[in-house]
Amino acid sequence: DVRVDISVNYLSMNTSNWEYIVEPTSILLNVDQQPNELVLSVSTSECINANITSEILTSISEFVFENKRSQGEETCTSDGGICSSDSTLSIMNESGIDFFIDMANSNEEVDTDENMSQDNEMDIILLRNSCSISLNSCDKKALVGLKVANKSVKLIGKRKQIINLPLSPHEEKNISKHSLIPTRVDLKAQYTTEPIVEWCMQNQRLRSAYHNVSSLDDGVDLLSNQIWSPGDRSLMQENEEHWLHPYLDGDPYEWTDMTGLLRMERDRVMLPDNKWIWANNWTVEVPYGYGENGDADGWEYAEDFQSFRRENRFYKKGDVCRRRRWIRTRLMKPPKLGNPFQRLSMVWECIKDKRGNQTVKIRSPLKVLNRTHLDLTLFGYSYSWENDLLLGSVCVEQDFAIPIHLSSVTYLRLAINKKGNDDDASNLSGSIKEETLSYSDRFLVIPSSHNSETTLRVSITCDDYMESNVPPNIHFCLKLTCKSGITELTINPVIKISNLLPCQLQFRLSEGVRDIASDGTIDAQNVEVLAVTEEQLLGVGDETSSLAVDPALNPCISFRVPGYRWSQRQRIVNRISAFSSWKPSNEDEELHVEDVDRNTRRHDYITIIEFERITYAGDPLTLVLEVVPGECPLLVVYAQYWIVDKSGFGLRYCDGYEDILGTTLKSESPRRTYLLHKEIQNDSMKEDMNIEGHEWAVGMNGVTMYFSGEAKLAVSIDFGDSDNPVVNLKDARSQWSQLLDISNVIPKTIFSLNEFQGNRQFDLSYDVAFASSSFSRTKIITIYNR
Repeated sequence: DVRVDISVNYLSMNTSNWEYIVEPTSILLNVDQQPNELVLSVSTSECINANITSEILTSISEFVFENKRSQGEETCTSDGGICSSDSTLSIMNESGIDFFIDMANSNEEVDTDENMSQDNEMDIILLRNSCSISLNSCDKKALVGLKVANKSVKLIGKRKQIINLPLSPHEEKNISKHSLIPTRVDLKAQYTTEPIVEWCMQNQRLRSAYHNVSSLDDGVDLLSNQIWSPGDRSLMQENEEHWLHPYLDGDPYEWTDMTGLLRMERDRVMLPDNKWIWANNWTVEVPYGYGENGDADGWEYAEDFQSFRRENRFYKKGDVCRRRRWIRTRLMKPPKLGNPFQRLSMVWECIKDKRGNQTVKIRSPLKVLNRTHLDLTLFGYSYSWENDLLLGSVCVEQDFAIPIHLSSVTYLRLAINKKGNDDDASNLSGSIKEETLSYSDRFLVIPSSHNSETTLRVSITCDDYMESNVPPNIHFCLKLTCKSGITELTINPVIKISNLLPCQLQFRLSEGVRDIASDGTIDAQNVEVLAVTEEQLLGVGDETSSLAVDPALNPCISFRVPGYRWSQRQRIVNRISAFSSWKPSNEDEELHVEDVDRNTRRHDYITIIEFERITYAGDPLTLVLEVVPGECPLLVVYAQYWIVDKSGFGLRYCDGYEDILGTTLKSESPRRTYLLHKEIQNDSMKEDMNIEGHEWAVGMNGVTMYFSGEAKLAVSIDFGDSDNPVVNLKDARSQWSQLLDISNVIPKTIFSLNEFQGNRQFDLSYDVAFASSSFSRTKIITIYNR
């Protein structure tokens, strides 16, 4: 903190001397070095005296501020289009209070009747909360004024009118923040000071014995992460010893400033006086952008401590240094709710579409976006409030702006209805029964800087989940974004699953079960069995999300398709270039495949899913699981190939044979496009044959799914009386064809099959093409008669 005297001078042309516009004033300058910016905060407890002379007023009057447009002139939209006469302007009030819209943009006090009608022809329009008005955008002025309505003055006190608010954005979207300044100033009030974020950096160096994953035991995570770690939890004690405080000569201290030069003591940071309070304990700031800006525990990496820059990044092979930022927020004791001098702001958001239609939204600077599949209830708390207050509700895929008179909220809590979205208790149109809700802990919604993106993780525990439709523990991944002081809280699920199969897909999520000590803490060293947390069913092409797994408990997943048993559990490896920082076990390494479809992003983690038939006579099935890493990873399940048999024969497929003569096919890869007669009689198979898309999974009616690690296909005709449920088809058997290349798009190509123990020859053809739209990860192989 630095105290300085500041003044503003101008050169007077009459006296040829410098004169004061702003007389010398003592100010307090606070310099705060943030990770990505330098923040300067200026404040003063004195009055600022301005010396306004007639010469200054004369100079100001000579400036031209108006941009006049002749009547009838066409208006250009932001994308170069023309605003037609029927384009509309809608103004929506989502602020929680009532406003007057001054179409004349006058700086005079608005004095109107509260019961006035919303007449669009008037210069003053009353816009109540949750209401909207429609105007002709081409006939209205470019700037308007805004004034708090009389009824809302009781909530927030009298506020000065805001003028020069644009109705037409310069771009497709324009957002601006405006202060609601009290008409009277309380000189003794000091709670208008912005919150202050104290911070320090924690530095670590990798132990010299572990410079690469080859020196690790199987299943060990080099990064020792707590969140989304692919490592084995039973080896956690060894993992914690990989990273130590800096130990080489020239290394910084363990706790320093951003430069690494100034030693800091985190526990010695104190409040300036009793007018301040701590908003939270020391916590790790986790920048948003997992896999790019750092890992899920907030660490950023570099080759050495001198290589750290303003831009954060994730681990790369060869990195031996890392650091992360710990923060703690302090703020002036806030005023009580309804104080007429409290700091309040509103957001003026202008949006224009390609047709020239404009939408203006009036809201608070804090907006919540729900991107989960559950309706959520929001509660807020501030230091000066007696208890948590109900803020509102946000439905699935909807947004909700916190009311302006409650936007001074410091903490939020999420709540869900214990019986799911279908219960009447989740509807805020009536009274809310608090006993029907389950709550999260309070979490801080004060951003760490004026422009920032951070990740928060919040959980809700349902005590009586046995009688509800929700899992016992619900987990959320929150993105707290602040841009120019406007804050958005996006509530995301923990994980997403997409079914790109031509058949129905079931999945089970599970996580590790840990011992809980008597003090309520979790014993990270003792991970017992895996417990199933959720089971869902996905239709063809569907995508869903899940809130039922904790990313800190090594979540796993298993699948089932029609005609097959549940696959073995597989760990969810949510990490880019995973093998550079994690040594997989033999089992994990066998399931991993590299670039299986030649078209995936190089950072995605791809494994195969192996299924066993519910009958002992059928073929196994291999599918592909792709994990797109991120804060909320996307799990995509798809088949490498779809085969469509239009030959009229019963065909069998494999990706090679084990003997030189080509008579014994590989046992792990055979598939058919017809169903064996003895399988049809199986009761379990009969039940699964009622499921959508079962033909593709079991292989029948000329379609099947196929996998080949070598991108090869061998074909044979294999259809005899013993397997033939269709009496009008004749027996036909052939030898295996040569291996066909299916690695890329191929036009129709002829190949021949020699009859098994006969002289006939069967001439067929095939082509390879990509599936369309979202199924483009899969290639379609079509087989025809020549």
